[in-house]
Amino acid sequence: MRKAKLRITGTVIIALLLSFSTNHINAQSSFDEKEGCLNVVNTTVTKGTGEYGDDTFSMNYQHERFISEQWSIGGGIGYNYHHQYRLAIVPVFASSTFFFTNTQWAPFLNVRVGSFGIIRKGNIDTNTKYSTTLKNTDFNLLMSPSIGMKVHISSHIGLMTSITNENILLKVYNDKQKAYTNKIISSIGINIGIFFQINGW
Repeated sequence: MRKAKLRITGTVIIALLLSFSTNHINAQSSFDEKEGCLNVVNTTVTKGTGEYGDDTFSMNYQHERFISEQWSIGGGIGYNYHHQYRLAIVPVFASSTFFFTNTQWAPFLNVRVGSFGIIRKGNIDTNTKYSTTLKNTDFNLLMSPSIGMKVHISSHIGLMTSITNENILLKVYNDKQKAYTNKIISSIGINIGIFFQINGW
């Protein structure tokens, strides 16, 4: 009788553990659009590419609404510093993220397109490389595609890392023309961030 009770108790405990484990795994495996929007806080460090490229450091926050479990659209704001140009900007952008699989570990593609406000120029009208001018472009264009991987740590929190290509349109000194002209300032680097969902936000 005692052995039978122990077997029943053991069976119940195992069943409960399996049930908890299954629910826990499912909770961590993918996004649930009913649990809130996708919020991402990230940091990016890049290396300049091309003739006018520059090393950058940036921090961004993006808030995206889920269209499906694998696709979200929204916007964001950030801070970006270009070392050689001694330029600090505040990007404001539309953002969209697509997750290729609905799993705990999933590759993703993100695209940001927007504009930016300049809050600091440290190398102005010096007629040298990496010099900017007080007269900027008519529209401060920003575009940044990235591809990477996300992993759910818990049901509402996880990590994201990606390779990012940052591009801004800026009026800079052109050595060949000896004048300030619009150029794409490009860089490639690593983006590391944390994502989370808050019910109702």
